[in-house]
Amino acid sequence: MKLENLNPDLRCELEMMLTLKMKDFRSNHFKAITKDQVIQYLFNVKWKRHDKLVTCDIVNDIFEVTASQIFDYLRCEGIKMATKQKLEDFSD
Repeated sequence: MKLENLNPDLRCELEMMLTLKMKDFRSNHFKAITKDQVIQYLFNVKWKRHDKLVTCDIVNDIFEVTASQIFDYLRCEGIKMATKQKLEDFSD
């Protein structure tokens, strides 16, 4: 499942819910989290095995996602990316 595969109405609802979630993160002083990072987390973790998404799933999953889950996801992605690099890539 990818963002491009969603119908326009569902994509619009996703954007609206993400905007509300980003306001929530900002009000809790998590300014480093971006909307793209939340989208990546949702599609790569929460919705990875879904063939079809419905509005109630989108709403529930977005409002339930925590900053901790996003940070853990980003940490794991960073580790995965680092394992694909050579030791020389880490030199100053």
